[in-house]
Amino acid sequence: MSVITLTTDLGLKDPYVAALKGAIYSARPECRVVDISHMVGKQDEGQAGFILRAAYRYFPPGTVHINAVSRDTSSNTVYIGLKHKGQYFIGPDNGVFSLVLDDKPEEIIQLDSIINFSSYSFPCLDILIPAACKLANGSSLSSLGVVKDSIQKQLFFNPVIEDSRMSGAIIFIDGFGNVITNITKDSFDQTFKGKPVRIVLKNLSHTINAISQVYGDVMLGEIVAFFNSLGLLEIAQNCGSASIYLGLKMSDKIWIEANDYKSSKNDFQKW
Repeated sequence: MSVITLTTDLGLKDPYVAALKGAIYSARPECRVVDISHMVGKQDEGQAGFILRAAYRYFPPGTVHINAVSRDTSSNTVYIGLKHKGQYFIGPDNGVFSLVLDDKPEEIIQLDSIINFSSYSFPCLDILIPAACKLANGSSLSSLGVVKDSIQKQLFFNPVIEDSRMSGAIIFIDGFGNVITNITKDSFDQTFKGKPVRIVLKNLSHTINAISQVYGDVMLGEIVAFFNSLGLLEIAQNCGSASIYLGLKMSDKIWIEANDYKSSKNDFQKW
């Protein structure tokens, strides 16, 4: 059974998501449709990239992933199809897929052989769904367009590393209020090499003095830091919302330093 996933910023109040699913089932009644998320922030391409990145790897080969989140929906928008590790990705060429995939896709095409792009006002319904249904029906990616050499790129803000300290940023806050940063376990291990550290949050009023394994390593209501299944540093509150409790929001900075590195409050504010 073929699988098509949907990642959009359409929400659940309006009829748009139902229209997308209806169009898929009309073309491919046997297809299974999975909602990755329809609650992406409006036109928030970075959030769409993070959510799709976190989810796609658990799907079987042949899955077709549609991303419909884009700041640009003009008639000049380029739409692409990608093949990566046996899965397919369909969406605007706006850099989102560069946030999803670590490696260059095995195949890239520019969609240009299915429809007259300039005549449609709902691109996901009129452009992306037909392409996804063709792939789900066994069509080759190359049959949907012409070969493209590269895709647009976006970059998550990278951590700043200096001696025995590093500065990162919040790139996602989930529905539980758990705060996910752009600090990877690999960069953390390379920087601190097993040294004890302290994590200082953006308002400098809260410090975490240990890296834990899971939420339950601390008492109820306490703040915990650990590397999640994506290998990213996460700040959470056991049975609570870290973002609300600590007043954290997207793009806020956090600092980590080895315990033997003595920064002052002014150092943090300048760095």
